[in-house]
Parts: sequence; structure tokens; C-alpha cells
Amino acid sequence: MTPSHQHEFSRLDTFTDPAAFAFEQSKLASIWTFLGLASDLPNDNDWFRTSLASRSVFVQRFGKQLRAFENVCAHRSFPLRNADKGNGPVVCGFHHWQYDREGRAVGIPQCRQLFGKTPHELNARLTEVEIALCGDFIFGRFRGLGTSETLEQYLAEGFPILEAMSGGQSKRRSIKKISESQLEVLPSDQSRRLSHRCRPSRHARQAGIPEARKMSYFRFGPHSAYFTTPDRTALETMATECRAGEWRSADFRLFQMFPNFIVAHFMVDHGFWYVVVLQHVAEGPDRTTMRSWFYPAPFPADRSPLKRWTMRLTELVRPHLVGLALRHVQRQDHAVCENHQTVAHQMPGKRRAGAFEERAVWFEEAYREAMARGEALA
Repeated sequence: MTPSHQHEFSRLDTFTDPAAFAFEQSKLASIWTFLGLASDLPNDNDWFRTSLASRSVFVQRFGKQLRAFENVCAHRSFPLRNADKGNGPVVCGFHHWQYDREGRAVGIPQCRQLFGKTPHELNARLTEVEIALCGDFIFGRFRGLGTSETLEQYLAEGFPILEAMSGGQSKRRSIKKISESQLEVLPSDQSRRLSHRCRPSRHARQAGIPEARKMSYFRFGPHSAYFTTPDRTALETMATECRAGEWRSADFRLFQMFPNFIVAHFMVDHGFWYVVVLQHVAEGPDRTTMRSWFYPAPFPADRSPLKRWTMRLTELVRPHLVGLALRHVQRQDHAVCENHQTVAHQMPGKRRAGAFEERAVWFEEAYREAMARGEALA
């Protein structure tokens, strides 16, 4: 890594110009994007609402199946889901059109009188969102030209790692949502700050710049990772061991999956490890919703006899303290992003990226490639 170099960052007008933002989001619509957690939908007809390329969508459980659709009724374009989560059949609150698990309108009041056809003959459908699972993590995309790449192919080495870090669908665990707030943020900037702040004993202001010999950056496809280990084969080794169910918690590891997903593995006490999940949902050129969850890392770890003996007692307070620390980090990040937004219209076309900001450069390169090859959806 060179000490300092200039780099052309992403189209800054997407932070201020609604038309530029809409074009950018249309290009991202057919890219696998993190939507939420399968464990948030344990029961039949449970659903949650989220956003995919700034388009409102919802994911719902139908028995053993998960399906996702654009949150727009096929009749008069009324939103079908008007809360963040809930339970119930897919019924429009405007004219009571009802849809099945395939997104077909199967219940239309006075259908023959109004349309001269039965619901089956009318064949009205919701716009489906293609989804796939990586453990407990749900990813989705709108279908388009050039979307033959599977989620496993897209995540590459990250797939077995994220699958293992999620804990698996069958493993019930406590997941706490940290925050959901409005801010402008580049995911690359957020992950860089998180990587320097999620440390067990000291804050970023005290930690300073980590020594290069104690850290490793990895790039795989449009994604990247940051480990606090000098082992340049650590990513490959972790993927292999996660596939075999043999990986053990060892050091800080952060994964940034393009375009909107960050997962970090960090130690909060000697021998006690956690995972934090960050989702960035673009709502507008000047507004991003960040959702985050955390839970104990689902990997074995080495602990002293004393730690094991006092574990039942300390586990009563540890999750609360972890949540407080993560909220503190995020409040600071929110303030940075909000202040950044006030001068977004003044940002120059180039910014300087230092030796420890190479992943931000990689993110921008992945962004430019996505803008060049992505299919703009109407």
C-alpha cells in the first residue's frame, strides 16, 4: 500500500441530486443485496418491510418458504405493508385485493363485475423479488439481464464464512436491533470506522493507527475484509474451516459485502466474542437508514477456568454492556455522517486515501464497475 494517493470517488451528485440517485439505485437493483434475517420470521405469515435499491419491498414466510415482493399492489399501487413488521396474509388495505405465496391476486372483490374476468383470468401479480439465503442472512435482487450469478457465486469466499457467522437458521439465539436512524453514509466509511472502534479495551481516539504488520486486507470480487492478523492466508483458511465447522474465534474480523452489508466479529472480554451486523438502506440522496443487530459469536473460543466458572453470572450483564458500547460508537458515526452531509454539495471530485484506507478505494472501484455494467431498471 502506498502512503498516500488520490482516487476518484463515486459520483458525488448522488448525495444531492434526486435524479442521479434514482439512476444509481436502478443500477444496483439487480445486485444481490442484504435484506434482513430469516430468524425475524419464525412463524407462518410473519413479514418484515425493507428497501431494495430504494424500492419498498417485503419478505414474508409462507410455511417453510420465504418469498419477497415489491410493496406495491397490482391494482392501484397502494403499499401492501405499512409497518416495519407484522403477521398476516397479503391483503391490500385499499380495495382488499388478496395475494397468494406466488404473488398472484386470488381474491378480488366483485372481480367479474368490474373486470369481466375471474381473478385467475385477470392474472394480476405482484413484482417478485428473487431471494436466497446464506445461513440466517436473506439477500435479494430484482431479476434482470445478466442476473444468472447465484448468491454463493457472488459472495465467493465470503459465503461459507457468513453462513457460519450467522449461526444457521435452526439455531435460536438472541438478536438485538441496535438502532435505526437517518444518515448519509458511504458503507466503506462506516466499516472503516467500525474496524478501528470495535476493540475490547480501547477507543479509536486512544488506539491510533494499527501497525501494518499486525493487520491484513483482503479483496474478493466486489467485497473486502479486514483482519487483525498478519497471516495473508487467513481469509482462505477461515473459509475452509467454516465449511468444515472447525473455525474458532481468534481475532477481529470485518467483512464488507457490496453494496450494503457489513459483518464484524470482535472480542468484548477475554474469550467472549460477538458478531455485529450492519445494514445500510438508501432512502434518498441525503438519507440512509442503518439497521444493526448483535449476538454472541457462534464459534467455540478459548476461555480460562475462571471465565467459564463465572460465565452464567457475567452473561446476565455482558449483552447489555455490549449494546451500550455499540450504540456509543454508532452515535458518533451518525454525528460524523450528518456533518458530512451538510457539505456534500461542496465535496471535490477527488479525496486523498491513505495507506490504511485502501478498502475505501476498493469499494469505489466496485461501485464504478456496478454503475458500468448494472442493468438500469425502469
